[in-house]
Amino acid sequence: MTMPNEEFEGGATGAEREVEPGASRLGEQSKKVLQDVRELGGIAAESVSNAAARLRTQGGDLMDEGKERLHKVQGDLERYVASHPMKSVLLALGAGAIIGLLVMRRAP
Repeated sequence: MTMPNEEFEGGATGAEREVEPGASRLGEQSKKVLQDVRELGGIAAESVSNAAARLRTQGGDLMDEGKERLHKVQGDLERYVASHPMKSVLLALGAGAIIGLLVMRRAP
């Protein structure tokens, strides 16, 4: 009668022969999981890259829109100053005086 852990003619015990197929399957499954994780990482990186490109495009569009608005306001202001020069100078003088008073009060 042989004991469960005794060696057989092939040199491996019964337990070792039972573990080998399981270990082989486990190794194959580990490789598949690793491959799946790598694929998911690639998909995530691609998704982040696409989102960044969209944000870059949207940011550029918003910047262009902001520049257009700024140019429009600048043009409106220039036209106002040209049509009301005295009023513009007095307004600028008053604003400067107020700012000067505020700055002098905060100075130690």
